[in-house]
Amino acid sequence: MSRPERVGWTPLSALVIGVLIAGCAGAPPVPATPQAATVGITTFAVIPSGPGTAPDPGGTAVPGGSLTAVLDAVAARLSVADDVARAKWANGRQAITDPDQENRVLAAVRQQATALGIDPDVAERVFRAQIDASKQVQQALYDRWSADPAVLPVDVPDLTAVRGRIATHSDELLAALRSAEPELAEPTCRADLDAALDRLITAITEPAELRALPTATAELCTTR
Repeated sequence: MSRPERVGWTPLSALVIGVLIAGCAGAPPVPATPQAATVGITTFAVIPSGPGTAPDPGGTAVPGGSLTAVLDAVAARLSVADDVARAKWANGRQAITDPDQENRVLAAVRQQATALGIDPDVAERVFRAQIDASKQVQQALYDRWSADPAVLPVDVPDLTAVRGRIATHSDELLAALRSAEPELAEPTCRADLDAALDRLITAITEPAELRALPTATAELCTTR
């Protein structure tokens, strides 16, 4: 079974490892209290009016609102990997890698990106990274359940329904990418993303998702 390529050491990697170490030491997680607004069937993080601002627990605007929306969509999509893994495991430990499904997802992404005015090659790179991150989480869970079957969740989600949720989060991510195009093209994009992630990762309680964040965010910045 193939595993996604490992991402090199980055400031985000160090941040994630720090959070994992703190969690192992018994530090309590910081609760997440994101606001949301529903537009049709899609839920987006609320971003206050004005460019480059995002909600702040202290009530003051903080920079990087568009990037925060992108990261929220990335995290939401990644969080579904647990349900994908459980559905596949229950179906005879189905292979984590599904090339046909991945090709269908990427083809749909390219079509939607073109309709939104996003470079389809950029969108494909971003979503290929999301797929790799999801497979990374799934593999970590497979390894965990193989080592200790007692921790395997009892409930089994329907894979078709789960993929519908993934499609919704993919729509959210495409919309967020469109709004954040200027920020994602800035030379400071990587540093700005890492700063925005500092406020996000404390709300993620699944270690496998934390470890997959560097993979999921590796292709967001369009500057090379």
